[in-house]
Amino acid sequence: MEQPIDLIKKEIIETIQLNLGVKVKSSQSISRGWLNFKWKLKTDQGVLFAKQYHPDRFTPKKLEDIKIALEIQAKLNHYGVACPKPYALDDTYLMQTPTGTCFVVMEFSEGELVGPGKVNVDQIYDLGKAAGYMHLVLSRFPKGKLFWIPSYEELLEKWDNHWTNAQLQQRSDRVLCALEKQKKLLDQIDMEYFKECRQGWAHWDLWVDNILFFPEKVAAILDFDRMKYVFPELDISRAILSCAFSPETGMNFEAVAAFLAGYNQYLPFPKKQLARSLRLSWCQESSWWITHDIEERSENPARFFEEIIWISDHWHELEEIFASV
Repeated sequence: MEQPIDLIKKEIIETIQLNLGVKVKSSQSISRGWLNFKWKLKTDQGVLFAKQYHPDRFTPKKLEDIKIALEIQAKLNHYGVACPKPYALDDTYLMQTPTGTCFVVMEFSEGELVGPGKVNVDQIYDLGKAAGYMHLVLSRFPKGKLFWIPSYEELLEKWDNHWTNAQLQQRSDRVLCALEKQKKLLDQIDMEYFKECRQGWAHWDLWVDNILFFPEKVAAILDFDRMKYVFPELDISRAILSCAFSPETGMNFEAVAAFLAGYNQYLPFPKKQLARSLRLSWCQESSWWITHDIEERSENPARFFEEIIWISDHWHELEEIFASV
């Protein structure tokens, strides 16, 4: 008896063959991401990538956002940004099967994933170039409505929930200390500090799971699902935290310098702005990862927790730390 995933794959492949004029010869499941099913499809016209958007993750509103993100990705690919080309059907890149399953099909990208903190200097230099060029192209797109700004009230509400649960559940000293430090920093932040951040379109999820590498350069930036009009420097701090930081050895400043050197080939980003960029990422992410139950969560949240804790621990020295980069 066919399983639901097999039925979904069969219907997606039939829709692709009918509408794109290709014949799918074989398929291989890709076990990455949360809930969404993904496949590598070998066809008579090359290799394609297909991804289903799971209804439990994507509401109709989120699917409208996905349509916009895919349109932007297609334009980025057209202008030479290192990202796969999505294919359109009836003027939309978000396709649907006859039973309503939403999916996207795009070029299959070669390259390899590199673990967090293990990106080499050549790779991160090229990532800086790729991110800088991507932001340059995005800066020419029409402005959008600012999707997110850091809010003390929202952060405090989330902190209070996690603090209460951490105490009730008698969580470890490490979790309690992380929450205590988070509260102290929250009470010190003047959100006006971030008013100088440039607004613009950003990938907003630029970490190692969404980047493929060749040995000495970037192969492709993937997964533009979270693309929003926010603050582009969030891509800079997120990429640096993911690629240049190791919980065991700390921040790799040679890698940080290489990223900035690559980025500045296309757009100026002075090293003195890194401290602000990292603090902005902290405001975005700290309530996601400094949680009462972080020690029960999976590997990726645990890694993000370490990154955010590093910012917390070095909050008041960030300018000094990066001055010599």
